[in-house]
Amino acid sequence: MIIFESLYQMIIYPLELLFEFVFSLEMRVIPSYGVCIIMLSLFMNIILYPIYNMLDQMERQQRQKEDRLSFWSRHIRNTFHGDERFFMLKTYYRQNNYRPYYSLKRLFPLFFELPFFIAAYHFLKNLTRLGGESFINIEDLLLPDRLIQTGTVEVNVLPFVMTILNFISIEAYSGKRTFKEKWYLYAMAVFFLVLLYSSPSGLVLYWTCNNLFALLKNLLFWKRNRKRGESPVKSYGIDKNDSFDIGYVSSVLIMILLLGVLIPTTVLKSSPMEFVDYQQLQNPLHFIWGSLFLAIGFFGLWLSFIYYIGGAFRRKISMFMTTFSWTSLTGFFFYSMDQGFISPFLKYTDELYFSKTEKATNMIMIIVVIVISVVLFRVKRDFLYLLQTAAVFVLFCMTIMNSIMVTKTYQSSDYTTSRDNEISIPLSSTSQNVIVIMLDRAINGYVPYMFHEKPELQEAFSGFTYYPNTLTFGMNTLTGSPALYGGYEYTQVKDTESRNQALKLMPSLFADAGFDVSVFDPPYANGRIDSDLSIYDDLKVKAFRAKQSFRYIYDDQSYTDRRFRNFFCYGFCKTMPLIVQKLLYDEGYYNDVTTYKARPYYIGEKVDKMSKGISYNYEFELELAELCNLSSITQVTGNEQGSFVIFTNDTTHEPTILSEPAYLPADYVDNTEYDEKHRDRFVLDGKVLHMDTWEQMYHYQINMAAFLKLGEWFEDLKQKGVYDNTRIILVADHGYGLGQFDDLLHEDGFDAQGLNPLLMVKDFDAKDYSVDNTLMTNADVPVLAMEGLVEHPVNPYSGKEINSDAKQDDTVVIHMPSNEDLIEDESFTPLYSNVTYIVRDNIFDAENWTRISGK
Repeated sequence: MIIFESLYQMIIYPLELLFEFVFSLEMRVIPSYGVCIIMLSLFMNIILYPIYNMLDQMERQQRQKEDRLSFWSRHIRNTFHGDERFFMLKTYYRQNNYRPYYSLKRLFPLFFELPFFIAAYHFLKNLTRLGGESFINIEDLLLPDRLIQTGTVEVNVLPFVMTILNFISIEAYSGKRTFKEKWYLYAMAVFFLVLLYSSPSGLVLYWTCNNLFALLKNLLFWKRNRKRGESPVKSYGIDKNDSFDIGYVSSVLIMILLLGVLIPTTVLKSSPMEFVDYQQLQNPLHFIWGSLFLAIGFFGLWLSFIYYIGGAFRRKISMFMTTFSWTSLTGFFFYSMDQGFISPFLKYTDELYFSKTEKATNMIMIIVVIVISVVLFRVKRDFLYLLQTAAVFVLFCMTIMNSIMVTKTYQSSDYTTSRDNEISIPLSSTSQNVIVIMLDRAINGYVPYMFHEKPELQEAFSGFTYYPNTLTFGMNTLTGSPALYGGYEYTQVKDTESRNQALKLMPSLFADAGFDVSVFDPPYANGRIDSDLSIYDDLKVKAFRAKQSFRYIYDDQSYTDRRFRNFFCYGFCKTMPLIVQKLLYDEGYYNDVTTYKARPYYIGEKVDKMSKGISYNYEFELELAELCNLSSITQVTGNEQGSFVIFTNDTTHEPTILSEPAYLPADYVDNTEYDEKHRDRFVLDGKVLHMDTWEQMYHYQINMAAFLKLGEWFEDLKQKGVYDNTRIILVADHGYGLGQFDDLLHEDGFDAQGLNPLLMVKDFDAKDYSVDNTLMTNADVPVLAMEGLVEHPVNPYSGKEINSDAKQDDTVVIHMPSNEDLIEDESFTPLYSNVTYIVRDNIFDAENWTRISGK
């Protein structure tokens, strides 16, 4: 089975990917899926015409040769017998440079067409977006055409039209051949009729058009061959020298190594553990099989097949591959520009953007490389081949080094998803519980507007006190979370040991106080993205790695990991000129048209990304799934031992468009009507929440999604009788500068929204929702969590008392060091350099902010 899958990936899937890319480009300019299918067929026939021409010439060449040899070969067969006949024929064939297996060349057109048929069949048959799309009299391109309906009898017409065209094409193509020589062509036509009769009409439409264009092509061949008669044709294929020149081979190897393994392993090396699924543990290097097979398929098999049959064109193909390989190397090594953070699903956090200057210099460099490559190919080919051989060696060594680094990281990591048998949130119905929820990057200022839009949230969050006047001590999780976990001693953490102390502080003190302690996904435990749970080995706590433990499924959508495909597409994108990279990147979907039912393409119209789009974001759905399952993993006990639970969730960290008003993922989102009807939801008490960009809207939506799910959980806790005896703290490690609040935008351009994290607290038996404008920071969380439960809390690692005295006279000192070297992770880039602010009283008054250093 594995062998067949590998062959499919190398032979068929490259063609399927080509179909997908062309179809995706057509959808950008053509409003009809039916027309897209027709144009897809036309395009494929146009680009394949030269190949079919070579195959036709090669077949004629082979037939002429066999005709010349037929007289003496028949004479030998009729005159001699046994070994004598065998050796006579062998000698005769050798003298005439002929081998019996050369007769297979006459079947090359069929062998060539079959993979394209399989690729088109699989692509169009599974193109779910065709569902419900009509074309002329065809009601649904994903169903049989049923063009003739009489009572209960339905007849599909397109398959018969396709077969008739096929028969005519065979006659035009086969010319004067006997029926014995062309019977298999008719058999194949009948086979296609039976196979495709009940297939989706979109697929049959494609193949009908294919047969029509093939008929026109064969008529051209017939006319040309009739004019030429049986005159000699150019030599195609390889007879005397069954070999490929070293320049072509080295170029192919360069492309296979570059796209198939080097670029994927470079991405994996940057942060290997982000590519590990803890539910199905595999070395991240397993992703390269998809890109490697595709690279082998495109360059090692299909292009080499064209090279093989190319005859006189082999030199041009070799020159093209040589030039292409060098421009690809130049593109990746010199113009593979840093576009910021890229997710494990190969999608950049920000949009892909290149300036005009960058595009111009890139094109100049590519032109220079092309000219140099062509000149060396013509006058210094041996030297060029030596350089290419060296490039192959260097690429191979770099790939091995990358692979070793990925494997070492993977093998040295701890994959324990739990230090207990089962992921659960135990809550006592008789004793007091404390829950601290860190919502990564949750925006504080959204809360009033979300409660304004969804008044039911205020009831669900009954008892909570909202603290809008809140600060953090860092603009990312790395710098903002230690103080949240450990208090004011950890506002400037610069080493792993201090970070681990912060993560262990509350669990340690609550465990010593007799609480049942559970910790979920402590951020950067042991300085690692994948959270090393072993830091709690010396404590009496339960630690869980809950990320990836849940799956979110909607609209019967089954998740398909497209990274096996996208690693190749990403590599191809990174080696291409900058002017086409955005087209190839396709907002991180890499022209994927098969997984999602609808893509936001509108003819002659700019896509409104604020209200329309695809909500598919796998990272977001994993995090949302965890919130959706909070009730199912909550276990209410009658134990006298209370519980302390602290967990991190990233639902508010992964911006994506969601379907309103439910704020949930959907196959395709169109919020136009809802957005128009609820324009006033972003104006409250005269203050405007700016919602001018899709990024601002998406962040609001994911925060709303998190609050709605938390609200459902809180209602469930009320039903289970453990809400009143549970203290709940909702807090964020940091905010995010989106320019949405005028009173947080300073004259020097600084956006304090990034330092304004969420903070909401529900104390025991609290009933009413309230707002408190006291100056707070997320470093107050340990004090808020332990108040009245842990007497005179002292940091077990420093011996210092845990309190909020650092907030003297309602003044906070925020020092944000350069975060360039805080963690060995290439995905992080410096956001600031040693900035220190003194903030007094009301953070929404810019006069209360004093920058004393940094930028």
